Formats: sequence, structure tokens, C-alpha cells
Amino acid sequence: MICNKLSKCCCCMSLQTGTKIVGVFSMLGGIGGLALSLAQLTSFINAEYVIGGEILPSSLNQLTGSLVVIAFTASVLVAASKNGKPMLLVPWLVLKSISLFVAIFYSFYFGVSSVMTGDDQGMSYVSVLVIGIVLYSYFWLVVYSYYHELVTGMKKEALINEKC
Repeated sequence: MICNKLSKCCCCMSLQTGTKIVGVFSMLGGIGGLALSLAQLTSFINAEYVIGGEILPSSLNQLTGSLVVIAFTASVLVAASKNGKPMLLVPWLVLKSISLFVAIFYSFYFGVSSVMTGDDQGMSYVSVLVIGIVLYSYFWLVVYSYYHELVTGMKKEALINEKC
């Protein structure tokens, strides 16, 4: 499998430090999504038309998604701080791969529909999405490279122990 891996994060930090930073950003995003969905849920509970709207199920989906992101991000932070458990990174890498694919598909779909309707504001939204996708991809690549660094280190350590 041919894949470019990074040796440093942002040209000067170690992959471990970069993974910690990505984990903190991801955790903040998960907490922000959780706070937003809880705020929406409490406003719907206080409203008279609680059941029957589409917003309540979407708030529950966002709540569930935020909890999953927080749980997987916690494993990334543990793996980065303990420096030795690469399998803790796998759930986050899989989740973020799926999220990245969905974001690319959504931005493509939204971009085509904006062009078809002639919506200039939609095109500016798509350009922000593309910038976000590029950053998101780089962050994913940092964690992926750190995963491979840990796996390679474990293999070298196993070989050294085997020779002794």
C-alpha cells in the first residue's frame, strides 16, 4: 500500500504532539456539538410541539454523534499520551475517514446544487467547506502517520527482544 506519511506535524512538532493537538480540537468539536444538541433538546422539551417535528430526531442524532466523537477522541488522546497503544487510534481513524468521505460528497452535492440555482452564497459556503476538508485531511494524515510510527516502533522492539 503506497501512502505518504508525515514525519513531523506542521514542520516542527512531533507526530505525538500533533496527535494530541488534533485530539484536543476533535474533543472541543465533540463537546461543542454535544452542547448544541443539548441546547436544542432542552428548547424542544420546553416547547409545546415536542413530538412531530423533524428537528427533534436530528438533535438526537447530533447528540449521539457527539458522544461517539468524544469517546473515540478520548482514545486518541490516551494513545498519544501513553505512546504505545496504536490500536486505540483505529476507531478514530475509521470514524474520521467516513466523516471525510461524507464531507467531500456533501460539498460536491451542495456545490452542484448551488451552481444549478445560481446561489453565490452557496458557492462561498462550498469554498469554506473545501478549506475545511483540506485541514481535516491533514489532521487525519497526522494521526495516521503517528499510528504507523507506533506500529513500526512496536515491530522494531519485538525484533530486538526476539534477538536477545
